[in-house]
Formats: sequence, structure tokens, C-alpha cells
Amino acid sequence: AGPGYDVSRGQLGGLLRFDGTSWTHYTPPEAPQIAYAIGQTADGVWWFGGRPLFQFDGQTWKGYAQPTGLASWVHAILGAKGGSLWVGTRTYGLFHRKAGVWRQYGVQHGLAANYIFSILEADDGSIWAGTAKGISRFDGKTWTTYAMPSILNGKLRQAEDGALWVSFGDRSVRYMPDTDPPETTMTLSLSEVSQPGNTPLAWSGTDLWRETPNEALQFAWHLDGDSWSPFDSKTSEILISLPSGDHTFEVKARDRDFNEDPTPARVQFTVVRPVWRQPWFLGLMVLLLS
Repeated sequence: AGPGYDVSRGQLGGLLRFDGTSWTHYTPPEAPQIAYAIGQTADGVWWFGGRPLFQFDGQTWKGYAQPTGLASWVHAILGAKGGSLWVGTRTYGLFHRKAGVWRQYGVQHGLAANYIFSILEADDGSIWAGTAKGISRFDGKTWTTYAMPSILNGKLRQAEDGALWVSFGDRSVRYMPDTDPPETTMTLSLSEVSQPGNTPLAWSGTDLWRETPNEALQFAWHLDGDSWSPFDSKTSEILISLPSGDHTFEVKARDRDFNEDPTPARVQFTVVRPVWRQPWFLGLMVLLLS
């Protein structure tokens, strides 16, 4: 288990570049000693995963020691369609670079593990990460920890028919996402809510063919037509200090194939006015003043 090359035999490590006519050898310390991954971003810059992460613009090499984690072993690189960069490390999870700003994702954000084998951008724009403990999926806001059965991990590819291929060990598995959406049901709601307008709500979901276990479903909700919340696994919420009047709450389930319930569960309720604003109290005050 050496560095991957034998200095005593004249091996220098590094990278070879072919321009169509001749080869150029880039050697350490200018270039990485070993490259586990190669990727290119939309600006034409090449990125190489070794230790640390390296960037090459065709003329100049640059190593990245920051953010912390990029100086460790890099095993996967993806240049995404929007121009951003994804970097998978051996011990520090995933790094996403967009408009020059880095953001890190790890198990605390929903990844199955911090050891990243591969990264895939699917046709729908979602990001898949093959980790040491399973395959996770990112919708741009939140991670689904196990987007496939947890026994699957390894290299990821997507075929033209939309099927995903997972290669691990001496096997490859073809996975065709389910297209049937789950159902969402409200399990707790009130028709009237007293002051100060604190409103408890709860819900559940069921996948039609149980391809996604109920406990693996995710949910998003909104109130009175506002923007939907990010999907997560919570099945209850307490809305605090809602204003008086009528309100409409909707919640929808999503399975691990990202099929969303097209008919969200919907409830309507009323937060009653404070006593001092109710007609009988106002009438009493008028009478007393008279």
C-alpha cells in the first residue's frame, strides 16, 4: 500500500495530458501525485481529486486546503449543469462550490455516510451521492438519506431510459424509479382554535406499493397558499400565534423516488377573535358606555 508509484523505478506519479498530438506529464508537487477523480466545470476548468483537491485552468495548477476537508483525500468530482462543482471526500462528506462559495454536507445534514464513492446529477437536476453506507439524494434544499435500499452503494450512472445503475464489488444493479405517488392523510386538526392562535397539526403518508416504507416518506406543508416548506420527515407541527380569522393548511407526502402526492391533504380552521374583539363583548361595552 504505497503511494501508487515507485520512485526507485523512476515513476513520478502525477497526470498525463494528451492534446491530440503529444503527451505532457504534470508531476508533483505542481500536480497531484494520485488522481482518484477528474471533472470539469462549465467554465472549462479541470478539477482533480487526490490529496488535496487540485484545479487546472490549462496553464496553472492550484491546490485547495480550504475549506477544511479538501486537503484530505478526494474520491469523486462532478461539474454540475448549472456551473457549480461537487466534491466528495473520504472522511468529510460532500462539498458544493457555487459562485465561489463552498458549502459542506455531512451525515448531520442527511447523508448516509461521510465517505463518498461517487456523485451523479440526474436528469431532473437532483444530486445523488454514493456513500459507504448507502445512496443519498439532494433536491436542492434537503437530503433523502436512503434514496435506495441501504444495501446498495458504490458508483452511480443514469441510462437514457432514466434507470439508475449502481456498481459495487463485482456486481451491478439496475434501479428503475417508481412513478406512483404516495397518499397523505391528516391525523390531527381542529376546526376552531382559541387565542393566542397556537395550532397543533399532524399527518401521515402511505406509499401505494410500499416501495418506500412509511417511516422513510418526507413531507412539505404550507399555510394559506404561502411557499411550501422544505421536505423533511416530520409528521407534526405547531403553528404559533396565528392571526384571527380563517386559515387553510395543506401537506403533501413524497417518496424516495421524489414522487409527490398531487392531491395534498387539506384542512380549514378558524382562529377565533380575542374576547375584546368579539361582537357580544363589543355590544356589552357599548351598552355600559351608554
